[in-house]
Amino acid sequence: MSLSTTSFTRHCLAAAAIALTLPAWAQGTGKTSTDSRYQQERAACAAMSDPAARTNCLRDIAAARQQARRNPREPVSPAELQRNALQRCQVHTIAEDRAICERMVRGEGEVSGSVRGGGQIRSIETTVFPPAPPPAPPATVPPVSAPPPVSSPPPMAPPPTMQPTPVPPPTPVPPITTPPSPMPSPTPVQPPTAPMRPAG
Repeated sequence: MSLSTTSFTRHCLAAAAIALTLPAWAQGTGKTSTDSRYQQERAACAAMSDPAARTNCLRDIAAARQQARRNPREPVSPAELQRNALQRCQVHTIAEDRAICERMVRGEGEVSGSVRGGGQIRSIETTVFPPAPPPAPPATVPPVSAPPPVSSPPPMAPPPTMQPTPVPPPTPVPPITTPPSPMPSPTPVQPPTAPMRPAG
């Protein structure tokens, strides 16, 4: 009987040791996963080219690591994450904008960029039609008023009657007679004389 009692005691001690070490092992596993995640995120921050962005990134992941060590959280299910994202779409007051936000939360559209590169950008293309122009007001035609009555001008006095004045007959013009002018007498033409040469 002592053999079975000893065996039972050993099994109980082994079970107790395992029970006591499980929480510490689980906590160590969580710490290890937090540390490995921190190292991955730190490497991603170190790869950033902008010094200000790199400093902000390192500060943020250090704060997240410290928070995770203080208050370890239960993992969040994808359904709960999607529900939270859909609730964030309620900030849009215009119905079309809210519908586009919900479509992107459900996975529609394109995703570019990466967390390592500084963020993911989700985009979706939609067709937006311009609002219809307001209808033109009916054409108003000004009322046609009757033209003022045309009054006839006062009657004109008849022109005075004029007696025709007699035109005197033309006076005869005497013919102009001029005596014939005498013809000038012809002047005699002398033959040209040759100049004389001196003898010599």
